Amino acid sequence: MAKPSVFFAAMLRGQAAKQVEQAITVSGLLKKPGSMGWPAGNRHQSLSDLQAHPIDLRRLLKVGADVRCAPVVLRLDRIEGRGRDGVTHWELRPEKSPGLDRLLDGIRRALVEHGLDKGSRNSPHVTLSYRAPFRLEQPLRLEPPIEWRIDQFQLVRSTGHGPTYHYEELGRWSLDGAPEPEGSQLALL
Repeated sequence: MAKPSVFFAAMLRGQAAKQVEQAITVSGLLKKPGSMGWPAGNRHQSLSDLQAHPIDLRRLLKVGADVRCAPVVLRLDRIEGRGRDGVTHWELRPEKSPGLDRLLDGIRRALVEHGLDKGSRNSPHVTLSYRAPFRLEQPLRLEPPIEWRIDQFQLVRSTGHGPTYHYEELGRWSLDGAPEPEGSQLALL
């Protein structure tokens, strides 16, 4: 049996999750023969790599508590299909987000400060299907883009198998402060 995965994530919830469901329905992608969608309750933006076993949960909870960052606004504007070796993923992709970059950097910095491996930087996306039946030749544009305000993040552990697979929340932290306007020149001063 595989060991559970533990990582930091922002779980897609609320109004943005409802808008994503509507966009998927309108696209018709998950009605195509062979489509396997990722359950809505599991959709997330990964904020760290999977943590190595054995896992020191106390230290990871301290990492989460030490992250300081303003809320992040992602503008999900397209669905892309990518893959290799015959496996295709469908993903929601956002416009470039300096706010997400700051959050990812803050989590990686806290991991290092607590003596943990910072891992690689996660790409901005929300997986819709890990086993899509075909690649998308062109991204499907979402008009208007879906604005997802990430004002909290979680430490989660994968649990279950097959249809019972889900993420168990181990810790949750708020992102405080006003989001910096995307594209702001303040950081250059």
